[in-house]
Formats: sequence, structure tokens, C-alpha cells
Amino acid sequence: MNGYEFYPEDGSTLYKEEAWELSEQARSLWLRLAFAGEYSEGMSPVQIQGRKYLPMFPARDGVYTIEQVREKFLAVFSEEFTDKTLNAAIASKDLLEYNGNVYAAYRKNKGKTSYNSWADHVRDDGDGKFTVVMGVSMPSNGSTVNVELSTGKNAAGKFVFTDYPYWDRSE
Repeated sequence: MNGYEFYPEDGSTLYKEEAWELSEQARSLWLRLAFAGEYSEGMSPVQIQGRKYLPMFPARDGVYTIEQVREKFLAVFSEEFTDKTLNAAIASKDLLEYNGNVYAAYRKNKGKTSYNSWADHVRDDGDGKFTVVMGVSMPSNGSTVNVELSTGKNAAGKFVFTDYPYWDRSE
């Protein structure tokens, strides 16, 4: 109608506002696990088995076990991606349970980083699949890089990311 296409509001469409919220949650989890030193929220690192760690979540979040971390991930990522990511983090001792809390290895970025990203648009790939295209501003040259994040539905019927390429490309 008048150049606009209407979509049903029955949960079958991923809207840009939902995509933005999902991408913010994913970014937060990624930073907490991959770069705990950059996302410390004022917490000081602790030494566990000769390595520095930070609690993955502040106490106010009430996340004290790896199973609770998994639940947080499953709200944002597919089960396959969640299990692959968390199992790799546990195996490398980047994530561990210790004294009634969950800790992530204390790491900081090694190079130039981008702290500015946004959900640029959502692409309908058909058959209930959508891709969230994130714009990422690269500080080294001021350019914008588009990163495609594929989605699917979890067991609860909510959209989640089935892949998150930042995990494979960042340090």
C-alpha cells in the first residue's frame, strides 16, 4: 500500500527494533566472554590457578553457574552455536565455575577496535530466515564494514543468531 509492504505481527517476521535488541544482547555476551578485561564494569580481576579472571556477570544479574550462562546464551544464540562456543571456552579454561560464581578469562583487545556498531537493516531470506546486517565503524580508516548475522528460531519460537562471526575474527 502506497509503496509499503505490510508484514503480519505473528512472530514470523524479524523487525529492525527486535534485531537491534538482539544484536545488543549478543554484543554484550560476546564482550563478557571474549574480552572480560574490556567489559569489567569496575570489577577487579582475580587470580585463579595462575590466570586472571573476572566474574562474567555482576552479582545483580544472579548468574552463578555455567548452566545459567547457557540459558542467557540460548536467549540470543541457537543451541548449536551456544554449545559450540561455551564448550570451547570451558575446554580452553576461558570460562569456569569457581567458588559459587562463573568467571571469564581476563583479556583485552590487542589492536585497534571498533566500539560503534548498529543494526543497519534486516534482510528477509525467505522460509522464516532473516539476516541482520550490522554496520561496524572501523576506527583505523573510518570506513564501515557490514557483518551479516544469520538468524533462526529457538525452541521457544523466538529469533536468535545461528552464527556470530565476531567470535572467529576478533582478538
